[in-house]
Amino acid sequence: AKLGAKQPLAPPHQARAPKSVVVPDEVKESWAAVVLRIQDKEAGKTVEQVVPLGGSYTLPGSDLTVEAGEFLPDFSMSRTQITSLSNQDKNPAVHVSIRKGQEEVFQGWLFERFPEMHPFQDPRFSVTMVGHRAKASAEPETEPPAEPAKAPPRAEAPAAAASD
Repeated sequence: AKLGAKQPLAPPHQARAPKSVVVPDEVKESWAAVVLRIQDKEAGKTVEQVVPLGGSYTLPGSDLTVEAGEFLPDFSMSRTQITSLSNQDKNPAVHVSIRKGQEEVFQGWLFERFPEMHPFQDPRFSVTMVGHRAKASAEPETEPPAEPAKAPPRAEAPAAAASD
């Protein structure tokens, strides 16, 4: 390279400042864990594992560890930040870091409704988000439906005892 020749400092995709992740307090107080589906392509096995936010899970029979970071139930990305527009599970996503031993081999967002978006690439394992769990004490605007809504009972009578 000639002296004085202008060299770009970094390719444009690397020159951008990283987006800040903003997790609203209501979201932090409401959600406890995510459910990850781990597929072992070699063994032909698939497991679903609940991973607490801020916690980790080591993939069986490997030295890969998945760490669950920020969870955003209504993921939204602007030019400057990533946040949740509400506490409703409209576009649930979790930020994960995957390590092989001490080396980080993947960092990114897993989307519950779009598992093919930004997938973890590994010859043996596939990791996708398939669910999320609310904290027991929290009452978010929308919880994952546990059962269909039922009509209220017609009478206030106590439940009848089983008889033979």
